Amino acid sequence: MAIFLLMKLIGIILVLLNFVDPCVSTPCTFENSNICGYKQDQKDDFDWTRSTGETPSTDTGPEHDHTKKSDTGYYMHIEASSPRLQGDKARLVSLEQSSSSANRCVKFWYHMYGQDTGTLNVYLQTNGILGKPVWRKTGEQGNTWRLGEFDIPAKSGRVWLVFEGVRGLGYLGDIALDDVDIKKGSCSPGNKNKSLSCDFESFNICGYTEDKTDDFDWTRTSGTTPSPSTGPANDHTFGSFKGHYLHIEASNPRQLGHTARLISPSMSRPRDEGCLQFWYHMYGSHIGTLNVYVKSNGRLGRAVLTKKGDKGKGWIRGEFPLTKISQNFQIVFEGIRGAGYQGDIAIDDVKLMSDSCARRNSVNCDFESSDICQFEQDSSDDFDWTRQTGETSSVDTGPENDHTYKMENKGFFMFIETSSPRVTGDIARLMTPEQPSPSSDLCVQFWYHMFGQTISKLNVYLKQKKNLGNSIWSKAGDQGKKWLLGEIEVPANFGRFHIVFEGVVGSDYHGDIAIDDIHMKQGGCYSGKSGNCTFESGLCSWTNALGSNDDFDWSVGKGGTQRKDASPFVDHTYQNKTGKYLYTECSSPQSSGNVASIRSTRLAPTNGTCVGFWYHMDGDHIGKLSVSVDVKGSRSPVIWKLKGRQGHKWNLGQISIASALHYRLLINVTCGKGLKGDIGIDDVIVDHTQSCSVLPKKAVKEWHLIFLGKSGNGDSIYDKWRKQTPSICTISKNCLPENEEISIFNVKSEHHLKSPIIDNWATSNIKQIKLELYKKKVLVMSMIFDGTNTNNINWFSSKNLINSSFDDLYGDGCFFKYQLNSWYAYSFMTFQDGHPCDSYAKGWFAVIDKEYSSSSSYPSTCLHMKQQQYPVFAYAEYNHKTRWFDKSYGLADTLVIMVKRT
Repeated sequence: MAIFLLMKLIGIILVLLNFVDPCVSTPCTFENSNICGYKQDQKDDFDWTRSTGETPSTDTGPEHDHTKKSDTGYYMHIEASSPRLQGDKARLVSLEQSSSSANRCVKFWYHMYGQDTGTLNVYLQTNGILGKPVWRKTGEQGNTWRLGEFDIPAKSGRVWLVFEGVRGLGYLGDIALDDVDIKKGSCSPGNKNKSLSCDFESFNICGYTEDKTDDFDWTRTSGTTPSPSTGPANDHTFGSFKGHYLHIEASNPRQLGHTARLISPSMSRPRDEGCLQFWYHMYGSHIGTLNVYVKSNGRLGRAVLTKKGDKGKGWIRGEFPLTKISQNFQIVFEGIRGAGYQGDIAIDDVKLMSDSCARRNSVNCDFESSDICQFEQDSSDDFDWTRQTGETSSVDTGPENDHTYKMENKGFFMFIETSSPRVTGDIARLMTPEQPSPSSDLCVQFWYHMFGQTISKLNVYLKQKKNLGNSIWSKAGDQGKKWLLGEIEVPANFGRFHIVFEGVVGSDYHGDIAIDDIHMKQGGCYSGKSGNCTFESGLCSWTNALGSNDDFDWSVGKGGTQRKDASPFVDHTYQNKTGKYLYTECSSPQSSGNVASIRSTRLAPTNGTCVGFWYHMDGDHIGKLSVSVDVKGSRSPVIWKLKGRQGHKWNLGQISIASALHYRLLINVTCGKGLKGDIGIDDVIVDHTQSCSVLPKKAVKEWHLIFLGKSGNGDSIYDKWRKQTPSICTISKNCLPENEEISIFNVKSEHHLKSPIIDNWATSNIKQIKLELYKKKVLVMSMIFDGTNTNNINWFSSKNLINSSFDDLYGDGCFFKYQLNSWYAYSFMTFQDGHPCDSYAKGWFAVIDKEYSSSSSYPSTCLHMKQQQYPVFAYAEYNHKTRWFDKSYGLADTLVIMVKRT
């Protein structure tokens, strides 16, 4: 018994002395607060943070840990928000790892997501010296956990693992770490740092090598290639200048026929059929040839894939099956120089997939293969789409060549042949393989060609099970003799679906319609489109909304609708019966309460955008027209609304939008109780250069102005908020009359103005409160609070916050309060870690009423907040919190508080 206790005590002592690392045999999951004995380096710039769930900033960092893959699991991350600066480093140091006579493998999971992501380095520290990184990743790696690994060489001596996170350009650069594991033996015996799959972001390009028997080499590149009018603008992995790819440079001294070959590491033969996928770019008037080989026993053999000539300005997916391979093999990419310098060929994102290349789950298709990517002809329609190369059989209709190659008699597309025996109204449908329900928004892009004097219509649907539903995209009539880009969006969590392309035959054979180059990508279809539309050529970048909140669709019309006594007689653009507008038909089969919503393209974040449109609401049964905002699939409360008849004319509607994130506008109609309820809209203008006042004012009368504050006038916001309003409320008495429409920018008074509603809060049925800051009439900050069961003091609190223009302001971890301290008087604040006089404090917003003490008595750290005139309205710029001591904040001139009442 004594021997057993002695041995146990010795084991405990060894652990305490760090001779035994408890994280060697068991992965460090960071679930315990001691984080496996890891320490923060005291010589770096900031610390790693143990976190659960999402990081504070949106569009960066993981959604959950790697171990549990839930909000309850923990991981370590570096927080890139202010006060961090570019190049700041945070180092996390493991317990000591004792020397070993054999190699050891270190495996860990990392997450590097965000457009400003910097670098993750891993070192083996010996004798206090870091040395060079043994592992490194730079830039965004996608919104997923990825495996990293490296070896600790045998007989390395006593070493410490050091994980170093380096802050990138901005706050969208959180880097995370989880599940660090150390095992005996090498990570990949005989194949260290080599992989068939490669995104070419690493300098060693995954062990790929140049053929010594060719004429020149492939080049690792980021951004554009040196020559104009050839090569990609960005890599494929990230779609930005930060990412890397490989290309052949066709400029001098290269000559026609010169060859460059890139050879992969040697790989073991696949057990089952695999698929090698990669992305290639072949743009330029002198493009030569790209060949891909499977090399075995030292022989190239025949090319398994060949592409020639100009393919346009875009990355294209290539793939081929790895079948009947009986020995180890290598992949060889061969680029052959064409007739001139505009012949740069590029490759990126090579990936070995364990499943076959059967494209039954793919939407992407250029129709070059005779299996047309497993697309299906609908058996319930009137005729089939045709695969074609070169011109269609009828003159003065259809394309001259496909979109992929843009060359005569080269490349294929799909089209509907409208010659006899086709008759007017015949329909042909082409359907993609079924797609799984998307976890995020998808953008589907395709190219269409509609040339001919009797062109009818091309419709696109999202079919679920046997339900075709309503078309989500439609074009009608002659669109010119050219290929045009079309886009549709599939909302996140939409469910399983097919995309259906429906061609409709016109009145004679001059009606051939074609499609080509279909491509689906993650994320919305944001492409810088403005949202402006006259509806003369369809819906522009708007689409009819999908989902449970939408019952029917908006339609493009001209002249009168079915209910001529309730609809516009002319459009607004041209003021005639041939001009077009958008309208909702609330006649049967629609019923009272049914909703139709139209959704804009994804629009860029804004501090103030003016949205204008013309509306027509005339009829005995007019329902409701409203505008709302969709951010990340979550629809906001209505921000503009009108009910009932507004006169037999076109009227201007207008509203300002502020959003810290990408957003979409929704224009909604709710049908009234009867047939005479058609509502029309026309001439939508989204002006990103300025904010604007609301028109008509009654459309947002639900928001009442209750407080208007002016900076620098010497009056305390704190005192004014609590001072009783006069019995007779007028602007001249610095009071806001409750029932008057007041423009915040037209008030001539330089004093703060307060409404009696503040004094009568308990009886005013306050539903929501909106707090805004303006600088030179531009909205720079906004917050919305829940006002139910509050008083005129406690509404401003974390638990009541509903929304804000800041993308990292949440209730937890922040405190909101009124404060008077020995240095300054504050009215409203949103802060972390103290108040603005603390050198380490971070925050979002503060109203500083006055210097509360003599200038000689407050600490020097408060000098950064000193202003010539008070009150001061300070706000964190760039939509996320700032360190006040760095003076990285803006100063607004107008404070606005409004309430919405039940």
